[in-house]
Amino acid sequence: MALGNLSFLVPWILATLVALPVLWWLLRLTPPSPKRIHFPAIRLLFGLRPREETPYRTPWWLILLRVAIAAFVILALSHPVWNAGQDFARKGNVLIDNGWASAPHWDTMQNAANDLIDRADRENRTIFLSPTAPAFGQTNLTPPNGLAPAQAKSALANLAPQPWATRRDLAARVLADWARENAAAIEELNIVWLSDGVAAPEASDADLAKTLGTIGDLGIVAPRNLPVILRPARIEATSLIAKVERSMVGVAQTIPLRVLDREGRVIGTAEARFAAADLTAEGKITLPLELRGRVGALTISEADGDATHAAAIALLDETAGSRPIGVITDNPTAARQPLLGELYYVERALQPFNELRVGGLQTLLGQSLSVMILPDATALTDADRAAVDAWVKKGGTLIRFAGERLALNGDDGLLPVRLRQGDRVLGGALSWSEPTTLAPFPTNSPFAGLEIPKDVRVTRQVLAEPDIDLGSRTWARLGDGTPLVTGAKIGEGYIVLFHVSANAEWSDLA
Repeated sequence: MALGNLSFLVPWILATLVALPVLWWLLRLTPPSPKRIHFPAIRLLFGLRPREETPYRTPWWLILLRVAIAAFVILALSHPVWNAGQDFARKGNVLIDNGWASAPHWDTMQNAANDLIDRADRENRTIFLSPTAPAFGQTNLTPPNGLAPAQAKSALANLAPQPWATRRDLAARVLADWARENAAAIEELNIVWLSDGVAAPEASDADLAKTLGTIGDLGIVAPRNLPVILRPARIEATSLIAKVERSMVGVAQTIPLRVLDREGRVIGTAEARFAAADLTAEGKITLPLELRGRVGALTISEADGDATHAAAIALLDETAGSRPIGVITDNPTAARQPLLGELYYVERALQPFNELRVGGLQTLLGQSLSVMILPDATALTDADRAAVDAWVKKGGTLIRFAGERLALNGDDGLLPVRLRQGDRVLGGALSWSEPTTLAPFPTNSPFAGLEIPKDVRVTRQVLAEPDIDLGSRTWARLGDGTPLVTGAKIGEGYIVLFHVSANAEWSDLA
């Protein structure tokens, strides 16, 4: 029963209000006067003054208060609901967006859906609950089943926003087919679409609204605030540039950002500020080199309400980090000769996205490095080789390049494969062979899947001795099948050898 904006879930209890006059009459009854008996000793009490006096009759205001209390108890037992909304005159279909954009408002959307189910429960109506985002591993949506209100609440509690977009085009087709197949079993519905407020691509929104309008009375509920999304970060030499976007202008807004490492720990913070008329904003994040090498993700801070959806996080791969790399050299000036020195090409290949530390071996071993590069022109003593070998076995990666020195001494212990004495010349007056190009990368190679550069020509190389493990250790080959890059795991680390020089003397690979 409804009275204005006030509804009663158990209206028959209100019938007991007619008993209030009887209660008033009972409260006003006065018990018979006591029988008076003369007792001489009572004179001793005449001089006493009692602190409280009992009235002869119950005051009218006390009776009124008691009757009012009884009336309020009756009203409470009738379960009054203020502004309960219009009851469902028919069966109800609750269509709820559960894609990534609904995550910031999911609690509000669930509360709205629960209110709709309560309204259907008061009229004992059937509920059809229809999400618009498929679950993990599904390619289609399931047609809705008729649920009792209690079952609908249980199904709603198990529903969660998915980390991908809604498929309203699928929802339109599934609901149209469902309504056509069950036309005899279902009448026109009360349909409420709880939207996440984000438009779907193409015309799927209009198609869904049109479909819903043909099978029932459609109402759409959308949130006020729309989510802020985080675009992939732009990587610069010394910083990361985070770009955030919003769908509405009108007010200035500050978005807090966090940088996480691969274990989920916060290693940096920043802010992106929207001006009142801006739809995009950027935040610059500068980190020390040691921390930048551990970057794993960029997120909108959890303190902001928009941080609970999939578009509030951007995962970063190895290219976002900056690795400290050491180059072993005993003569940096000669190694940097333009177009001739090995260090000249190494620095241009690795900078500016990595920090290069050039120096002697003992200096580099005292630093935290991910990789060390050994050009052919750098000579190592036996003690130096032992120190590098120990560093590799602890997890370091040593990258070597061939040259005149390695061609004459191909057995110094810091190699992934055994080498033949001397080098092989491709092309020239005393050679029958021609410079060759690269072959497709083996499937077990770290280079597998990369496009083969067509302009690389190799004129000299050091050759590997045939071995049973040579095939598994070959990462790149020339067109004639000879190894160009080999690598092997040594302890916890790796040794990698380019069978050509680091400069352009032996090939175009540099």
